[in-house]
Amino acid sequence: MVRRALALLDVFPRWLRWVAFVPLGVWCSGLIEQLFEACLDVAGTPPSGDSGAGLLRPGIIKFISGATVTLFPAVLSPKPWPVAIVLFAVGLLLSLAPVGYRLAMHYASSQVLLAVGAFVVDTLGGGLALYLVRRFSPPPRGTAVEKS
Repeated sequence: MVRRALALLDVFPRWLRWVAFVPLGVWCSGLIEQLFEACLDVAGTPPSGDSGAGLLRPGIIKFISGATVTLFPAVLSPKPWPVAIVLFAVGLLLSLAPVGYRLAMHYASSQVLLAVGAFVVDTLGGGLALYLVRRFSPPPRGTAVEKS
């Protein structure tokens, strides 16, 4: 059933799939997260981290969030594997950001934090640019295999 639903995406132009896969995938992810939150509310799990069940609830929500934010946009995109890798890396960096921030506030001044942040953002932007250039640039001349 899922394959049939995904096959329906092939009727859309590739540019439309490239434009719509992130917003639509993130929306689907949010919908699934809300459904799981409602199920956890019905199950009666406490929303705070005061007990074991209170730690279980945010753990389940974070797991569902990580899985669906990576999965849905990747499946909806024309190139699922590279998009999944990029979304996983971005999600990982976003989840590590609070830890890095607390460490930076504890060990460094705000100027060092800004410099490290600028470095990370610049590196991410450059890496994305390198990927896009590598992916969409035509092959160099003379590298095509000639048919005899």
